[in-house]
Amino acid sequence: MEQLARTNQNTGKRCTFQKTSLLRTLLLPLSMFLIVVAAQPSWGQVVAPSSDRDQKDVMVPAVIDLTRHEARKELREADLELGRIARESSSTVTEGHIISQDPAPHTEVRRYSRVDVVISKGPTTLEGTIPNVVGSTQATATAAIIGAGLVVGTVAVIGGGFLQL
Repeated sequence: MEQLARTNQNTGKRCTFQKTSLLRTLLLPLSMFLIVVAAQPSWGQVVAPSSDRDQKDVMVPAVIDLTRHEARKELREADLELGRIARESSSTVTEGHIISQDPAPHTEVRRYSRVDVVISKGPTTLEGTIPNVVGSTQATATAAIIGAGLVVGTVAVIGGGFLQL
């Protein structure tokens, strides 16, 4: 950069200045008014430290049968993060509770790893109406069941009547 020398009219002392571009002269004062509108990582996001000494393995806690919020808390306490969340029907796990997790419980993983979970949507419910086939012939009952989008199971004949198993 080019240097300029000027004499101060008030004090009579000689001052040296560096010549800068007009753009730099304008941007420097404006930089004090810049506002951060976004940041990476996002607020509250778990961030892995950059040093290898902090990259220790940790044990994955069991989060099966917990709610999503309970699981997130357990994972954070273990220096892990809740990963992808899938949803499936389950007749054995209460709706809103975790059916399975990956990696499995008691597995050693790198600190700050993600643990994916599957959350129960509750038992599967049938859409539509199940046809009433009581007193119908087997052919009529089969047609009605198939027509409702259902599958006919095994049919057993008992004492002249039909019993579907």
